[in-house]
Amino acid sequence: MIAPALLAATMTPLLPLPLTGVLAEAAYLKARFYADHYGKAGTAQIELVEKATTYAEEKATAYNAKKRPDNQRVSGKGVLEVYGVVGKDELAKLVKKAGWACWSSPTRLNGLLMMVADAAGRAKKGVFEFSCSRARLLSSSLSAKFAAAHNAPGEALAVLEAVGVFVKVRPGRDYPFARGAEYCFGSHHASRGKFNVQLKVTPKQAARWHSRQDRVCERFEWKNPIVGIVRETAARMEFSARGYEELLRLPTTAPDSAASAQRCFRWLQQPAGKMTLDRTKTLHSPISGCPKIIRPYLLIDGEDAVEMDISGAHIVLLTKIYEPDYLAQFRIPHTPEEAAQERMSLTAQIEAGDVYGGETPEEREDCKLRTLKGLNRRAVVQMATAAAEPLLAGRRILTEAMWKVKESDYRYLGFWLQRWLSDVVNPAVMSLHERGIPSIPIVDCLMVRQQDEAVAREELVSRMFASTGVRAKVRVKSGARHESTNATLIAA
Repeated sequence: MIAPALLAATMTPLLPLPLTGVLAEAAYLKARFYADHYGKAGTAQIELVEKATTYAEEKATAYNAKKRPDNQRVSGKGVLEVYGVVGKDELAKLVKKAGWACWSSPTRLNGLLMMVADAAGRAKKGVFEFSCSRARLLSSSLSAKFAAAHNAPGEALAVLEAVGVFVKVRPGRDYPFARGAEYCFGSHHASRGKFNVQLKVTPKQAARWHSRQDRVCERFEWKNPIVGIVRETAARMEFSARGYEELLRLPTTAPDSAASAQRCFRWLQQPAGKMTLDRTKTLHSPISGCPKIIRPYLLIDGEDAVEMDISGAHIVLLTKIYEPDYLAQFRIPHTPEEAAQERMSLTAQIEAGDVYGGETPEEREDCKLRTLKGLNRRAVVQMATAAAEPLLAGRRILTEAMWKVKESDYRYLGFWLQRWLSDVVNPAVMSLHERGIPSIPIVDCLMVRQQDEAVAREELVSRMFASTGVRAKVRVKSGARHESTNATLIAA
């Protein structure tokens, strides 16, 4: 049982704060934590914040009501008004001129125009990504047999591209970085700008338009199972009582970190929010953006959580440069003996733990920072040579690879390294999930329960070894400091 005096001392900092929004919710949950774990001594504190919590819910409801996108609105029953760059009559003439009368029905034209409106709303500097799977969410496609009989394209995206409304700028690809095909509007259509287009749509088409973003998210999670795994794990996570205290102090102690910490807090209450996989397949969630000062206070299933970090992960992955496939792709002249010798010396240097050089921890950290920045900047060789002499000295192939990567579609070596790292971390999360172990990926780390530390370490080491042939070191990056602190509050 907690001592009443100590409980009062821990609850006192809540009283003078203006409890609104996320802070009100944090204060409420902190009080609930004490009430659930230490009896009814926290009930009075709950009553103090209930009104502020109600206010926060009302503000959230009002905010969600204003989130309707500007490029969609309904005027009248069955009429959908959207923004586009081509009118319905004009598009019908273009389709008929191409000889595809099967695409000129009102229903199919509506689907094509909704695709144009969706692209117009997402275009940045006139360029947007579009895929056949996204097109099928807005417009139905023709069966292969029907399309062949009418000598017409089966996909709506191919129709818009053929009639000149969409112009392909860059083809899509999956490796090393996932990227859909990029398009822009045809010069004739783009020069006129966007205007209102009224469509008489069926209820099914209207529902398809208004729910298109939800449908995209559903397909995104279907294609990327790791997203669903992370959501499932996030539903089992929470902050400790000490974490709520730190969250309440952040606006005054670390104002720059307060917004991202509060975003993480909100997401844990309802982990159905947005997550993204960037082109390197790195999963970004509010937890990965949570400040380091608040992250140690996270719990999984009510137990302490720890971060398992692969030491020098990007440098370990540099050994993949010497694989024949990549040497050939980057067109680096070499002999097998030279590549083998360089790889062996780099591996030995990594295993010795002297990659970045420097005599003091501060010098090594500075060297590490400049080296990793050098992998993602145009002056990569000059910067890295000056900052990371221990890494590049005497390694012609590695130095030349940095330049050759810059000449490819994905210019910076850091992008390749991050893609290779995702091929290690993401499968590790899925493997642990199959064994019933919850985990969250945070770039080159895994957040797991403290009791699962040994299993997670072995999983990361084995997968990194399978990818690079190097047994990387995995360390506990941050541990749970909060439970030991809370333990001092418990009276016998």
